[in-house]
Amino acid sequence: DPDNQTQSIGVRIALDREQQTNPFVEEVYQHRTFFSRLHHFVLLSDAFVVVPGGIGTTLEMMMVWQLLQVRKIHHVPLILVGSMWTDLVK
Repeated sequence: DPDNQTQSIGVRIALDREQQTNPFVEEVYQHRTFFSRLHHFVLLSDAFVVVPGGIGTTLEMMMVWQLLQVRKIHHVPLILVGSMWTDLVK
């Protein structure tokens, strides 16, 4: 039944300066390490949309790209938004 499905999931990392969970998030998972958070994030995702960000965003995007390249995840779109990624893709 589609009406009983969770619509939004938060996959958080425990940091001292981390902001509160968005009130619209229905289901929250808390992780102690970036690695376990990213692994969980990859398992939950049907697609990856990457917007401009910093080192963490780039690291996460590269891991997804590598998993697609070595075929550890299949048929999952990786969409890079914005001109930040143009030179990297070239």
